[in-house]
Amino acid sequence: MKIWAVDAETASEQLKDPQGFGLTAMLSIRGIEAPPISSEDPPPVPLCELRFRDVGREKPEGPNPEVVAEGIEWLRERVNGVGRLVIHCRQGISRSVAFAAIALYLQGVPENRIFYKLSEHVAHGSPSPNADVLQIADELLGSSLLRYYKRDMSGNYRMWELCNS
Repeated sequence: MKIWAVDAETASEQLKDPQGFGLTAMLSIRGIEAPPISSEDPPPVPLCELRFRDVGREKPEGPNPEVVAEGIEWLRERVNGVGRLVIHCRQGISRSVAFAAIALYLQGVPENRIFYKLSEHVAHGSPSPNADVLQIADELLGSSLLRYYKRDMSGNYRMWELCNS
């Protein structure tokens, strides 16, 4: 499955025409008070909406571990399927990128290669995986994603398509 990390506006557009974009599943990362990404019931593709209590707050308290766990379980069921998985957060540069790295890990990409698989595809600012999400994922998965991110990338890279081929 191809994995894409995008912003909320791009995700919303792709959800309107899933066949046109080859979209087969979406992980939506939003604040508790944000409206749903899809008004359709049921949504046009399998959709998991993760609601973080700290998104959009002036003084974030950090991501909820139980919500990260929910996202990991949902991804675990889908990452080895066929098609295109879109992961979005508001800006498409932090939480979505962290969950995309988790998805690659769940696909079996070696930890020491995950952050090298980030390629320059479509630039929207400077994407940087959310370190808090990576730390929680490491605790839940027994992985070392945060360590490899800090060592390999030092926060200086651009990302959009996460190639898994």
